[in-house]
Amino acid sequence: MEYSYRQFIPYIKSRPPDKIKEGRIWSIYLKSTVLMISLLSLEACAPSLYHVELKYQPSGKLCQLDIKKMSNYTVTVAKLNDVRKIEDKLLIGKVMNDSGNSIPILPRYINVGDSVSLNIKEFLTNLGYKVANENPSWNLKEETIHQDWGNILVGGNIDELEITCEDSILKKTYHVNVKLSIVFANVPEKRIFDRLTVKSSTSFEDVFMSEKTMNKQINAAFSDAVESIFCDSATTNKIEKAMESSRTRN
Repeated sequence: MEYSYRQFIPYIKSRPPDKIKEGRIWSIYLKSTVLMISLLSLEACAPSLYHVELKYQPSGKLCQLDIKKMSNYTVTVAKLNDVRKIEDKLLIGKVMNDSGNSIPILPRYINVGDSVSLNIKEFLTNLGYKVANENPSWNLKEETIHQDWGNILVGGNIDELEITCEDSILKKTYHVNVKLSIVFANVPEKRIFDRLTVKSSTSFEDVFMSEKTMNKQINAAFSDAVESIFCDSATTNKIEKAMESSRTRN
């Protein structure tokens, strides 16, 4: 049977002031206890595993490119090397609770290296580049560049890409750190012509722990890093010059 505090209003009004004060204290205590039990119950029902899908989300930043010119050349995006300083490269983060327990966060479909590379391919395709279907492995050395990798080769390292969450009773915090080292090479000349490292991070507090918020935070930081690389005018100019050099050599 459920009870409402309204049933006790006549009884409370007829009590002496001291008793009313004691009743209020007791009511606050009961409500606090119920709230604490509810929060602990939610923690007990927390999932044993979280998943996030790494996905580029446009921020509205404009990339100044000559789309017609870019579409005449082929760009190959190599699989980025996952050099993160973590033991298990399958992980993309973790959730820590007040009990000291750690809940892993995994990529939803594919590993981190493949996911970053595929997102960069999609990003460049949407910009107007002619992107090769091939997604080769590359150790970032000039002598290992294959002549059939088009005109421009994009590769690099994933130095950091992690979301760390703190799941406490009163608040939930999300921290994301992204660091990418990107290398550009002129394929016909087998020559690296640019290296660029970018960092991006986000922090957020909420009252709930959810995969939706995890996705939003990690994709915001990842997207900012990608745009910082490929929407930079200096980088764009270097790519255009390398493409012109590649055409002349061919």
